Amino acid sequence: MAQNAWTIYNTSNSPLPENSVRAIAIQKNGVKWIGTDFGLASFDGSNWAVFHTSNSNIPDDNVRAIAIDTNGDKWIGTFNGGLAKYDGSTWTVYDFMNSPLPDNFIKSLAIDTNGIIWAGTIGGLAEFDGVSAWNIYNTSNSLLGSNNIASLNVDTTTNILSIGTINGGLSIKDGSNWEQYTLTNSSLPDNSQLSLARDDQNILWIATAASGISAQISGVSFLTYNTFSSGIASNSTSCIAYNGVTDLWVGTLDSGLVKKSGLNFNNYHTGNSLIPDNYIQSLATDSNGVMWVGMKTGGLARFDESLLTGIYTSYGQLNFKCFPIPAATSVTIEIPDIFEGEAVIQDLMGRIVIRKIIESSISTRIQLPDNLKNGTYIISLLNNDVRVATSMMQVLK
Repeated sequence: MAQNAWTIYNTSNSPLPENSVRAIAIQKNGVKWIGTDFGLASFDGSNWAVFHTSNSNIPDDNVRAIAIDTNGDKWIGTFNGGLAKYDGSTWTVYDFMNSPLPDNFIKSLAIDTNGIIWAGTIGGLAEFDGVSAWNIYNTSNSLLGSNNIASLNVDTTTNILSIGTINGGLSIKDGSNWEQYTLTNSSLPDNSQLSLARDDQNILWIATAASGISAQISGVSFLTYNTFSSGIASNSTSCIAYNGVTDLWVGTLDSGLVKKSGLNFNNYHTGNSLIPDNYIQSLATDSNGVMWVGMKTGGLARFDESLLTGIYTSYGQLNFKCFPIPAATSVTIEIPDIFEGEAVIQDLMGRIVIRKIIESSISTRIQLPDNLKNGTYIISLLNNDVRVATSMMQVLK
């Protein structure tokens, strides 16, 4: 039996312990480790294992970050239980009572090529050699603009550490040297960086809380894609991942999943795909390029875009195209066969912008309102109030 492009795992159809998925990490052997608001799970594609405080020595059921080292040991960052190491049989816990860890709330984790564990907490950044040596960095002893560390990324070529904060800008640590980028001293678009990733050109990509995504080109220069400058579906981005081939994937807080291919953006959301939730909290890519998506209330999604018969034909009854993309003053709908019905254009909140009757036509031109804002819109064809096809369009005036 052919596998669907979308496979959803939730508390109703699987042992997933909670539908709020905060973190995903994938081992080299393909096992997925999934952190939720109520437990940690592992999944090998067939079998599940679930870890709670009631059946293991994990210090907290609320898991916020996961990293896996070269030995296969899992490092788990929790909401209130500190940092835990799980080697497959034994749990070792580090918290602010038995270690220099600055806070028990760990929001981000990264491991460099020397095996150093970097833990971002709400009280600063911790450097741990995994045995006994710790260094703690905060706004008092480093160029961190905030002690609330939201995201971490290690350049595996140079071991340079990039540190995303909440309201404190982006900090770069290169050995003992520090640099800091903020709204005031660079073109960084947002002082809060919720997620960091590197592409095959070693460019650092940043998911910001309110300003879309941005790439650090060189030093103080950042190239930003937002709803005003591109076809990205939302400025509220939560997580970012590179698929190891060509594409950048972005999770949003309100508009689902976005794929960036060059200058083109595709958007998968509850209105045009089988994804059950538009609030994305975590992303990971497996060795086959399949995306694993953690949602706020929708559980875990496995998405293999290569299995789609058409990107935006979730209703599958009719194919059509619209052009030009992006559109400025008008858009033309072209249908292979004569169609009678209605074309409806909606914004990403579902609000109807335009309705136009189509009578026995294979090509229909729709004039766009003068006050229509730049951005991404949903265009659908309805027959007797039944949606038979849907696609996306961008407006850029």
